[in-house]
Amino acid sequence: MAVDLTSAGVPEPDTHDLVRPRARLRAGWVGSFRASTRGMIGLGLLALIVLACLVGPVLSAHDPQVVDPVARLAPPSGSHWLGTDQFGRDVLTRMLDGGRASLLVAAAVTTISVVIGAFLGLISAMYAKVDGPVMRFLDALMAFPSVLLAIALMARLGPSIGNVIAALSLVAIPGFARLVRSSALVVKSTPYMELARVLDLRLPTLMVRYLLANSMSPLILAATFGAASVILAEAALSFLGAGLPTSVPTWGSMLNDGQTYLRNAWWLAVAPGAILSLLLLSLNMIGDALRDAFDPRSERI
Repeated sequence: MAVDLTSAGVPEPDTHDLVRPRARLRAGWVGSFRASTRGMIGLGLLALIVLACLVGPVLSAHDPQVVDPVARLAPPSGSHWLGTDQFGRDVLTRMLDGGRASLLVAAAVTTISVVIGAFLGLISAMYAKVDGPVMRFLDALMAFPSVLLAIALMARLGPSIGNVIAALSLVAIPGFARLVRSSALVVKSTPYMELARVLDLRLPTLMVRYLLANSMSPLILAATFGAASVILAEAALSFLGAGLPTSVPTWGSMLNDGQTYLRNAWWLAVAPGAILSLLLLSLNMIGDALRDAFDPRSERI
């Protein structure tokens, strides 16, 4: 039941005041991130790779699936900037075309795992009866090595981009759920949450406007590093032959093919390995800059 603070001589507080410190904090970390040289370099590198993967295959004069036996294992040249593979296919075009699949998987898995993980974490933090069963189920998932669990799921489901997204999402959800739960439990015990209960705010408002909103900083940071882990996991699955179908050129499958010709056709493995390393580097640079921006005690770059 709501308490009438006005009749007791206490002016009714403005609930918007509970949000203003959060808005100032948001403006602070955005400004700190913009001032970070490392963060802006990582963001620019990420944007360049994403743009190249999106428009590169469209603008390329080579088809990633066309076989040209005459140009088999051709070294880098003016006509093939990164050479050709064992079937005469252009490596640069295939690398950029495969990048779209990797970026799609990373974006989908990160979004799905963050949304579902945040929901499970909030529900567990708000309801003690739900907390035990949900957390024990997530603990059981986390008991398995993530790559082995993803391989087992792919062996059962079969190779397709939807199955890869489903398998990697199931592996990533427990980490986000436990992160949101721990942050929400801390926020739940703060004085302004008690004030929100006194004001008789609805449960969805409490969960979204206060618990989730005050857990966004660690969630954004975890999502940034999580996206890098997803890209690496997808490449590992493709490298082991348990990822996307063989008809889809992926960086992992290109690395697997390139190891056979590493002595006489080094570009087959170096090209996809280099762009994969640059993408992971950009995401980690962004994550480091965000970590510094969210932590007021850290040194700014």
